[in-house]
Amino acid sequence: MDASTPPRSPTDHLRGSDGIDTDAGLAAVGGRTAVYERLLGVFLRAHDGDAARIAQALDGGAGNGGADPRALAHRLRGSAATLGLVAVEQAAAAIERTAPDAEAAEMPQRVAELQVALDAALARLREALGG
Repeated sequence: MDASTPPRSPTDHLRGSDGIDTDAGLAAVGGRTAVYERLLGVFLRAHDGDAARIAQALDGGAGNGGADPRALAHRLRGSAATLGLVAVEQAAAAIERTAPDAEAAEMPQRVAELQVALDAALARLREALGG
Protein backbone atom coordinates (compact mmCIF):
# COMPACT_ATOMS: atom_id res chain seq x y z
CA MET A 1 0.00 0.00 0.00
CA ASP A 2 1.43 3.39 -0.93
CA ALA A 3 1.09 6.56 1.11
CA SER A 4 -1.90 7.75 -0.93
CA THR A 5 -3.96 4.62 -0.23
CA PRO A 6 -5.90 4.87 3.02
CA PRO A 7 -5.63 1.84 5.31
CA ARG A 8 -8.55 -0.59 5.20
CA SER A 9 -10.89 -0.51 8.16
CA PRO A 10 -11.45 -3.70 10.16
CA THR A 11 -14.92 -3.93 8.61
CA ASP A 12 -13.48 -3.65 5.11
CA HIS A 13 -10.89 -6.26 6.03
CA LEU A 14 -13.66 -8.70 7.06
CA ARG A 15 -15.92 -8.00 4.08
CA GLY A 16 -16.19 -11.11 1.90
CA SER A 17 -14.75 -13.46 4.53
CA ASP A 18 -16.24 -16.94 4.62
CA GLY A 19 -18.81 -17.24 7.38
CA ILE A 20 -18.97 -13.50 8.08
CA ASP A 21 -21.73 -11.21 6.78
CA THR A 22 -20.54 -7.70 7.58
CA ASP A 23 -23.61 -6.16 5.96
CA ALA A 24 -25.89 -8.02 8.38
CA GLY A 25 -23.70 -7.04 11.33
CA LEU A 26 -23.67 -3.42 10.31
CA ALA A 27 -27.44 -3.45 9.79
CA ALA A 28 -27.87 -4.73 13.35
CA VAL A 29 -26.09 -1.66 14.71
CA GLY A 30 -27.74 0.85 12.41
CA GLY A 31 -24.79 1.07 10.03
CA ARG A 32 -22.48 2.51 12.68
CA THR A 33 -19.09 1.11 11.74
CA ALA A 34 -17.34 2.22 14.94
CA VAL A 35 -19.98 0.48 17.08
CA TYR A 36 -19.78 -2.67 14.95
CA GLU A 37 -16.01 -2.82 15.24
CA ARG A 38 -16.12 -2.22 19.00
CA LEU A 39 -18.63 -5.06 19.38
CA LEU A 40 -16.44 -7.35 17.29
CA GLY A 41 -13.67 -6.69 19.81
CA VAL A 42 -16.04 -7.47 22.68
CA PHE A 43 -17.03 -10.71 20.94
CA LEU A 44 -13.38 -11.64 20.48
CA ARG A 45 -12.66 -11.21 24.19
CA ALA A 46 -15.91 -12.67 25.51
CA HIS A 47 -16.31 -15.78 23.37
CA ASP A 48 -12.82 -17.15 22.96
CA GLY A 49 -13.06 -20.54 24.65
CA ASP A 50 -16.84 -20.89 24.36
CA ALA A 51 -16.63 -24.17 22.44
CA ALA A 52 -14.52 -25.66 25.23
CA ARG A 53 -16.93 -24.33 27.87
CA ILE A 54 -19.87 -25.89 26.01
CA ALA A 55 -18.03 -29.22 25.68
CA GLN A 56 -17.20 -29.14 29.39
CA ALA A 57 -20.81 -28.34 30.31
CA LEU A 58 -22.01 -31.22 28.14
CA ASP A 59 -19.59 -33.54 29.89
CA GLY A 60 -20.61 -32.20 33.30
CA GLY A 61 -16.90 -31.63 33.93
CA ALA A 62 -15.42 -30.01 36.98
CA GLY A 63 -15.27 -26.26 36.82
CA ASN A 64 -18.27 -25.80 34.57
CA GLY A 65 -20.06 -24.05 37.41
CA GLY A 66 -23.26 -25.91 36.61
CA ALA A 67 -23.38 -24.20 33.23
CA ASP A 68 -26.19 -25.21 30.91
CA PRO A 69 -24.74 -26.07 27.49
CA ARG A 70 -27.92 -24.96 25.78
CA ALA A 71 -27.78 -21.55 27.47
CA LEU A 72 -24.09 -21.16 26.56
CA ALA A 73 -24.83 -22.06 22.93
CA HIS A 74 -27.82 -19.69 22.91
CA ARG A 75 -25.71 -16.78 24.18
CA LEU A 76 -23.00 -17.46 21.61
CA ARG A 77 -25.55 -17.86 18.81
CA GLY A 78 -27.24 -14.57 19.64
CA SER A 79 -23.99 -12.63 19.79
CA ALA A 80 -22.74 -14.18 16.56
CA ALA A 81 -26.05 -13.53 14.77
CA THR A 82 -26.05 -9.88 15.77
CA LEU A 83 -22.55 -9.41 14.38
CA GLY A 84 -23.06 -11.38 11.17
CA LEU A 85 -20.79 -14.23 12.22
CA VAL A 86 -22.94 -16.67 10.29
CA ALA A 87 -20.82 -19.82 10.55
CA VAL A 88 -20.56 -19.48 14.33
CA GLU A 89 -24.27 -18.71 14.58
CA GLN A 90 -25.19 -21.84 12.62
CA ALA A 91 -22.84 -24.12 14.55
CA ALA A 92 -24.05 -22.77 17.91
CA ALA A 93 -27.69 -23.13 16.81
CA ALA A 94 -27.07 -26.80 15.98
CA ILE A 95 -25.79 -27.35 19.52
CA GLU A 96 -28.65 -25.39 21.01
CA ARG A 97 -31.16 -27.61 19.17
CA THR A 98 -29.34 -30.81 20.14
CA ALA A 99 -28.33 -29.91 23.71
CA PRO A 100 -31.54 -31.00 25.43
CA ASP A 101 -30.41 -34.53 24.59
CA ALA A 102 -26.83 -34.15 25.83
CA GLU A 103 -26.23 -37.84 25.26
CA ALA A 104 -26.86 -37.42 21.53
CA ALA A 105 -24.29 -39.29 19.50
CA GLU A 106 -23.79 -36.33 17.19
CA MET A 107 -22.91 -33.88 19.97
CA PRO A 108 -19.10 -34.34 19.79
CA GLN A 109 -19.25 -33.64 16.06
CA ARG A 110 -21.41 -30.55 16.64
CA VAL A 111 -18.95 -29.21 19.23
CA ALA A 112 -16.04 -29.89 16.84
CA GLU A 113 -17.87 -27.99 14.08
CA LEU A 114 -18.44 -25.10 16.46
CA GLN A 115 -14.76 -25.10 17.42
CA VAL A 116 -13.71 -24.90 13.76
CA ALA A 117 -16.19 -22.09 13.00
CA LEU A 118 -15.30 -20.15 16.15
CA ASP A 119 -11.55 -20.54 15.63
CA ALA A 120 -11.87 -19.29 12.04
CA ALA A 121 -14.01 -16.29 13.04
CA LEU A 122 -11.76 -15.35 15.94
CA ALA A 123 -8.67 -15.58 13.74
CA ARG A 124 -10.26 -13.27 11.17
CA LEU A 125 -11.31 -10.84 13.93
CA ARG A 126 -7.81 -10.80 15.42
CA GLU A 127 -6.36 -10.15 11.99
CA ALA A 128 -8.86 -7.40 11.17
CA LEU A 129 -8.77 -5.71 14.56
CA GLY A 130 -5.00 -5.96 14.91
CA GLY A 131 -5.09 -8.02 18.05
